[in-house]
Amino acid sequence: MTALENDAARFWSGCEHGRFLLQQCADHGHLQFPPGPVCRTCGSAIAQWVESDREGTVEAFSLVCRAPTPQFEPHLPYMVAIVRLTEGPIFETWLKLDGRTPEIAQVAVGQRVRVEFQAINGKTAPVAVLR
Repeated sequence: MTALENDAARFWSGCEHGRFLLQQCADHGHLQFPPGPVCRTCGSAIAQWVESDREGTVEAFSLVCRAPTPQFEPHLPYMVAIVRLTEGPIFETWLKLDGRTPEIAQVAVGQRVRVEFQAINGKTAPVAVLR
């Protein structure tokens, strides 16, 4: 297994246990997501993994009405969002409200979210839930 595959496996294992993990730079403490072999800010080694507090805000969002692959057709329509975690890193994920896809009018840039976990196509994945 390559270092990148090992990092990805560690992240997904965290999700299975209800933990959203970020990598932390050994030299400067930068936090990053997605995982990688070195710090993307300064190139230093990754010192450790830290658990996110799973809080953040919506940076951008879009309603998806056409599935990119057949596996996503049963989920249509669904909303994706770019979320900035309180720790700083951003990630793209599904956006939910009360267990369903929100209406466009119910979402705004800057709105608070909590990262929860949901089984999607057989994998436990992080999902942003509007607050």
